[in-house]
Amino acid sequence: MKRLLLILLLTCNLFAQDVDYLKSQDTLYFVLKELNGNITVRNTFKKFKMESFGNDKITEYQIIDSLNRVIYISVPKDIIKPLSDKQIVVKRKKFIRKNKEQIITLEFIKQFNPEDLFIGYLGVSVKRKGKVIYVIDEESLKKKDNEIILRKAFIVPVSYAQF
Repeated sequence: MKRLLLILLLTCNLFAQDVDYLKSQDTLYFVLKELNGNITVRNTFKKFKMESFGNDKITEYQIIDSLNRVIYISVPKDIIKPLSDKQIVVKRKKFIRKNKEQIITLEFIKQFNPEDLFIGYLGVSVKRKGKVIYVIDEESLKKKDNEIILRKAFIVPVSYAQF
């Protein structure tokens, strides 16, 4: 019984991020699965669909809500200069300890309508200069390596007219 209560408390704390706090931050970190090679992955969740495309030069995530409004998250891969300004190598433990409130997982995103989260709460917009966004490979967080790579990403919200 004590173990169940402990697990429940840890789970609640993990997803109890403060959206107002995230909105006030100038840098956010998204945990998403990196795709290598020519791969397409499609997932359907309760409030949105997510399509991920990967090749040798870019990984792109499309989060599509029920009204076909799309949030593009584009992560270029810097092949020529592997550790340029698009990629930063950080010490795993120190980074997670310092930035755990700014790390956004797919589980957190699932709680919201994508447009409400990205445009309403996080302030992502085409018109104004946005936040600095980094994507962390989901697998690198699961591993116990000493370092993780932060890949700079670009987020663009797009709405399509329905015919």
